[in-house]
Amino acid sequence: VVEVALGLLEALEAQSLERGTLGVADTGLHLPDFRAAERTGVQLTLVANQGREIEANVDAGDSGIVKVGQRVMVSCDAFPGHTWQETVHWIAPAITADQNDAINTFAVRMTLGSDAPPLLLEQQVDARISTSRKENVLKLPYGALIDKGDSQQVAVVQDGRVKLVDVTTGLDDFSHIEIAAGLKGDEDIILPQGQKPLEDGMAVQIRYDTTAP
Repeated sequence: VVEVALGLLEALEAQSLERGTLGVADTGLHLPDFRAAERTGVQLTLVANQGREIEANVDAGDSGIVKVGQRVMVSCDAFPGHTWQETVHWIAPAITADQNDAINTFAVRMTLGSDAPPLLLEQQVDARISTSRKENVLKLPYGALIDKGDSQQVAVVQDGRVKLVDVTTGLDDFSHIEIAAGLKGDEDIILPQGQKPLEDGMAVQIRYDTTAP
């Protein structure tokens, strides 16, 4: 018995996850401890110059993908179900070295608009910077991929048996990855479970996952 997922044809965004606290800074450049990379936690600080804004130190390795104007989706545990949109509006021109963690970062500032809830100073928030977006892409959960070292495969059901198919991947987010080539989009995809690897020709019984997004 195998669990089967269907490929989704919809928008996909590559995002960088930030997590941290809110505070106040003066008009000088304020650099809190912060690290941002795809699927890693970071810290945020709310700064005050002309109004309030979110400031973050992003991992220097992301300097090529974070840009002014990118959308930021922000949420706070204190306001469950409330997610609002902000925008990256300033990026520091220089890298800062963190001597304690040996991490090079650069400061990024984001708006804090009227859609934000009444946040308290030093309050923790989560933010996702959308670094890239594609419409109408075929995407699958990460768990559907089978890593073969120099290639990636997906197991599909063909005539009641396993068929391993080489795929080319593209954009990814926190839970799904784009399948740029190798699938048509109408296949039943097997989600590998347990320690026994899937092999071509294995007989399968299908159990559809009706809770998959």
